[in-house]
Amino acid sequence: MSDDASDIDVVGVLTKEIEGHFAMAMDQLKAEVAAGPVGAPATTASEVVRWHGMVLDSQAAFDRAEQELLTVLQTGPSDASRPVQDLIDRVAAAAASREGRALVVRWLLKSDASGAPDVTAGQPARSHGTRRTTPVAPTTASPAASAPQPGRSAVR
Repeated sequence: MSDDASDIDVVGVLTKEIEGHFAMAMDQLKAEVAAGPVGAPATTASEVVRWHGMVLDSQAAFDRAEQELLTVLQTGPSDASRPVQDLIDRVAAAAASREGRALVVRWLLKSDASGAPDVTAGQPARSHGTRRTTPVAPTTASPAASAPQPGRSAVR
């Protein structure tokens, strides 16, 4: 299945983004994460490495499903349209899984930004110096706003 969209090396592009973000090769980053203290809380780097591994798993599943589909399609027309559709569905599911996991990696790379959720703590990251100075807006309408006005019909 060779069209312009599938010729893009998603894993390669993502790996380059990770290497640029951490300013080191992927193998070196994996070694740094593995050398971290046992039982230490997850860091952005360890989460990125973990999710990158899942992207690689999804890519392998995609490659296998695509190869099986190509093999079936190259053998000629078949009366078994259900198995072919099942293979097409496997290719699509593997691609969706890979893309979703790649999005998580990209989100993790951007989570260093102020106000981004802290994945490791499960809470929003603390914003430095941006404390609320105004009261929170009410979430319910005031009684005057919801009361019918004289001279107006409630039904339009």
